[in-house]
Amino acid sequence: MNEVVGKRATNAAQKNARRIIVLEAASALFVEAGFFDVSMSMIAKKAGVAKGTIYIYFSSKEEIFLALCTKELDAWLLQLDEELKKVSGTLDNSEFIELLRGSFENKGTMCRLISLMHIVLEKNVSYDEVLAFKRHLLGLTLRICERIETVLPFLEKGQGISLMTSFHCLVVGWSQMTETSPVLEKVLENPDMAPFNFGLEDSLFGSFRMMLDGAKFADVSLKS
Repeated sequence: MNEVVGKRATNAAQKNARRIIVLEAASALFVEAGFFDVSMSMIAKKAGVAKGTIYIYFSSKEEIFLALCTKELDAWLLQLDEELKKVSGTLDNSEFIELLRGSFENKGTMCRLISLMHIVLEKNVSYDEVLAFKRHLLGLTLRICERIETVLPFLEKGQGISLMTSFHCLVVGWSQMTETSPVLEKVLENPDMAPFNFGLEDSLFGSFRMMLDGAKFADVSLKS
């Protein structure tokens, strides 16, 4: 048993370590079983702690989910921000997509969480919690969008946020489209089902490329 799990957390470092263990257990379960089929008891068992211990750190499953979303999105957005800082001058669409795709490697958990976020945030999460989450996310996103507007010169000021919002929608849609049940996986083994075999990254960035090229070359604005 993990040493942190096996004893009572008495100081800040131990409590933070225990909190991380709970988050990691919940993340694994949400990916394996789906958010709605996971209970606090299941998370406690996976984390190797008593059910009551979880409530010391999180008041609900939804609060755990929100903490995971914050953790995953922070890591991705900060990585993307660092990559954009390194750019000298401007990028063409292919170069920008390559940069964005590079920041997206090993982000399967994040995609799964994002695809559920709009549903989960409507349930059992307080106004203040959702507002704090949204404001935190907006602060990071706006900073990155300013950099995107610099490296993609065809974007007007303020259009970066529309571009990234559209990308978010594609992540939600393709994450849901590429999540398969055991039965569907078996069905897709049939040769005539090949058109329905979608890979998340290829489908996501293929769609984003079409959207980005259209925004650049067509007489269409990204403004809402």
